[in-house]
Amino acid sequence: MYEKTFKYSNYRLMMIGIIITLIAIALVAFFGLKLLKSIIIFKAVFKIISLVFALLFIVLIISSYYIIKDANDFRKNFANENNLFVLVDSKTLDVISAFELENKTYSIAEDIVYINNSFNKYEFSNMNDDYYKIVLIKTDALDYINDIEITELDTKLNGQELKKILENNSSIEEIKKILDNEKKYAKIADMEMTDSQLKDYLFSYVITETFNPKNINILLSNIKSDNILIYENTAFFKSIKFVPNILIKDLTKTDDKIIFSKDNNNTEK
Repeated sequence: MYEKTFKYSNYRLMMIGIIITLIAIALVAFFGLKLLKSIIIFKAVFKIISLVFALLFIVLIISSYYIIKDANDFRKNFANENNLFVLVDSKTLDVISAFELENKTYSIAEDIVYINNSFNKYEFSNMNDDYYKIVLIKTDALDYINDIEITELDTKLNGQELKKILENNSSIEEIKKILDNEKKYAKIADMEMTDSQLKDYLFSYVITETFNPKNINILLSNIKSDNILIYENTAFFKSIKFVPNILIKDLTKTDDKIIFSKDNNNTEK
């Protein structure tokens, strides 16, 4: 009896042990499969993430190549190719003045109408082939300009003053108010300029100041804020939008050369 009971007890303990073992194996298998599944999912996700980063890296390399190529092309050719500079009123987007670099000439009234129509209807797409670049400068860009020495008038004008004059239909009367000096105003009278000619004359100084290498940070800031638009808007200019303002002042290194000289002030209308 004792022996039978002992044997039964051993059997019961053995079965309990087997059951516990099976439960343990089942639990290990269950959690093992869960872990394996997680690893497989992780590996799959990791592969996807790695692939995305690899593609982004390739895109970055290709984009960097085109940006650098475009920047070098602009640096080398901008001063030597035919470019059109257009000044527009920031509020109305009407063309105030236009200057063609290659011919050193300002646009006449009929051309201004054509340029104005081209900008407002086509954003210069119908004129891009005629110029290396079309540079559109809004009058709001003048807010960044400090005092400019206007040599022929023996005076200085800051960006805000230039903006008032250039946006005013009666620019001669406006500059007379700002100068508040009969002697200086007499010099304008001696030059025998019309309102539009005065605007062209002052616009030449705006271009000179804007594209002076010492003001490269102002130029790029204006491009970033859309106060200056470049047509055709290629890779280099698109990339400027993503450059932090703090880095803009050190973004480019240029030759100490001004692409538009004040000697060009004496141009034909």
